[in-house]
Amino acid sequence: MRIFLLAGAFCFLSGGLLSEVWAQPLRRAHRKASVIQKHQRHQIRRIRQGVKQGELTRREVRQLMRQQRHIRRERRRALRNDGKVSPGELKHIRQKQRKARRQIFIKKHNHQKAH
Repeated sequence: MRIFLLAGAFCFLSGGLLSEVWAQPLRRAHRKASVIQKHQRHQIRRIRQGVKQGELTRREVRQLMRQQRHIRRERRRALRNDGKVSPGELKHIRQKQRKARRQIFIKKHNHQKAH
């Protein structure tokens, strides 16, 4: 009887530890995806701010939003494949986000005004 209790306690404890170990990569994947989303929201906020202040033309807004749409699709595709963003996918998406950030800055400061 003692053996069954010890075996049951061991299974219970090890099951809890194993589920915790398996949950960590999942949390990291969601954290990566949420970092991408956070940057995405910030960039879209900057574009809207540029529209509101008249710093961006319609054409520039269309180009920047198309760029944001491509990044969003990349993120969704990465999550859809295996439920997480791999380090390679993260690197690729972050490169696109950095390029988009530079484009937003350039287009907001090129002295073209919306008509």
